[in-house]
Amino acid sequence: MIGGGLTVSPVLAWLVALPDLCAGRHPADPPAVGPVGAPDAASCRICGRVAAFPWATVIAAAVPMFVMRFVYSGVLAATAILWMAGLVGEGVTLGAFVAPIATVTGAFVAVRALISVAGARLAGHLSDLAGRRWWTVAGMLLAGAVGVWLAGSASTPLALSGALLAAVTAGGVQALAPAIVGDRGRAAQHGRMLSVVYTLGDLGSALGPPLALWLLGWLPIATLYRLSAVLLALAVAFAWRMAAKETGHSKVGDWQL
Repeated sequence: MIGGGLTVSPVLAWLVALPDLCAGRHPADPPAVGPVGAPDAASCRICGRVAAFPWATVIAAAVPMFVMRFVYSGVLAATAILWMAGLVGEGVTLGAFVAPIATVTGAFVAVRALISVAGARLAGHLSDLAGRRWWTVAGMLLAGAVGVWLAGSASTPLALSGALLAAVTAGGVQALAPAIVGDRGRAAQHGRMLSVVYTLGDLGSALGPPLALWLLGWLPIATLYRLSAVLLALAVAFAWRMAAKETGHSKVGDWQL
């Protein structure tokens, strides 16, 4: 009941505080490039101009989101208690107090979530300071790859430090993907663009747990984490390529993948 109330409460704030995205202003859209009524076209409610849906931009923004969600909301979330048990055993004893492994894991996951929140703010600040979203995405994914690789270490301090470092990526990528959509997309298409990005991100969250737990039947958890780090490294290479294309593009437009 508490969780349901907390979930519903933001709705009241959204209804009262959030403005209509297109009301009262004219979005800075370029001239229409698609026919009216086309399946992949969207028009502004004020001026009625129509533009083709920028699939290349959306898929580009969705790739790091998918990989990040697959690794963090999928692999790491599903294996957290098994990973923690491998590091500290069945619990932690502090004097007369004994914290069972489920409590220890829950506390660590909460700390990791707080670091993800800080990572979102850090990523936004760095990308605004540098003026380059994709370079920041590449840096965040690189930190995540290093962190997940270290999380597979047999050393408890090193593994815990790596997991906390990797948490920065989870918040950073989720902050920057909408920013990329906002920078590159037309105002009338932002909602649909974000829906595609987050749908693919949710797909990563859904695929990660069953695949991770299935692979644990054949692989040790350290190897699974190292493979996840390799996947993040591939995402770094993709973001690096997009960063190389970032310079010279106009603020609103589509990319070629």
